Amino acid sequence: MKKQLLILVLAIFAFGFSSTAFGQLAPQPVTCLTPDAFHPIAGQPYTYSITVPDPSPGTAWTERHYQWFVTQSTQIIDAGGLAAVVSPDGGPLMNVTGGSAYNVAYNGAGTTASIEITWNAFAYDPTMPVFVGILVVGTNGSCTPNNMKIYRIEPLHAFTLDIANVQAGAIMPGYGDNDDNCIADIVSANINATFDAVLYDFGQNVFYYAVAAANWSTAWQLSAQFANLQAGQTVTLEWATDMAFTTPNAIGVGAGPHISPVLVTPQGGTTSVGAAGETIYIRATIVHGNTYEGLTDVQYTLSVNGALTDGTNPLVGNWDDIDFTSCLQVDFDDLALQTLKARPTITDQTPPAGDDYLPIQP
Repeated sequence: MKKQLLILVLAIFAFGFSSTAFGQLAPQPVTCLTPDAFHPIAGQPYTYSITVPDPSPGTAWTERHYQWFVTQSTQIIDAGGLAAVVSPDGGPLMNVTGGSAYNVAYNGAGTTASIEITWNAFAYDPTMPVFVGILVVGTNGSCTPNNMKIYRIEPLHAFTLDIANVQAGAIMPGYGDNDDNCIADIVSANINATFDAVLYDFGQNVFYYAVAAANWSTAWQLSAQFANLQAGQTVTLEWATDMAFTTPNAIGVGAGPHISPVLVTPQGGTTSVGAAGETIYIRATIVHGNTYEGLTDVQYTLSVNGALTDGTNPLVGNWDDIDFTSCLQVDFDDLALQTLKARPTITDQTPPAGDDYLPIQP
């Protein structure tokens, strides 16, 4: 996905990162979908509203009662009573986030002519549609007649990921742009016991990334892969919700692809995340070991993928993240590039000809 990213400056503390103040990466808005209240995307609030005018001609209503409900039942009223199985507020389908009280039977308090619903991400099955119902009871003298209308809801899958490099505590602009890093200094070098080789520790470099996930609920599962490791190098991938990596979560060791066993859940006590997204951070610790000298520039690619879950298992079907312009689902199409700059090459010019240095001990 080709994405323009905002620069968001992170607070820098003694170790370069703050455990309490950190930047959020702004997701790109999905342009391949046209959401509305009847075609909602997860994490966004939608208002459903009606009016109940006085009969004309007729007697004005003295009271109006509004019973809003969400259901997947097709039998709504039976034998004069509400027969639908009503989805609970805070259940797998939705949350009431404003307006009328929810599913309050006649004479109950707190009902109004509009309700705000925030839909969750769920495995939508067109053979089991979702409906919003409104049952109105009007008081007109001694009569309390009712009427009902049903909206059909067809949710849209709009889950997206965006990734950016982090350098010196700042999220960098330009999705897909390369950022350079200086290779680590040699940590140690010791001549071996037979004096014919040098045992090096070429140190390690740590790359950081920000990943924003938008339009989801409950949890999603992160996958990642790290391309272009050189012989002798290893990499450890972890993710966290803060740049200080107070509580790092394992992704995997080596190039991958890896699937993190720890699910990403909404932060701050919410149950769903809309278009504003929420950011996690990835740390790639590249260990150069005893043999990787690093004499040329090397560009590494971290690519990520996400799959929606029910909080335990992936949703049934293909519910991976989509491209925000095409809505296509392409594995690991969200990627970030970072280059490790070369260490100096030292060439022997002392006769006789040839490289007379002690070799690197494996």
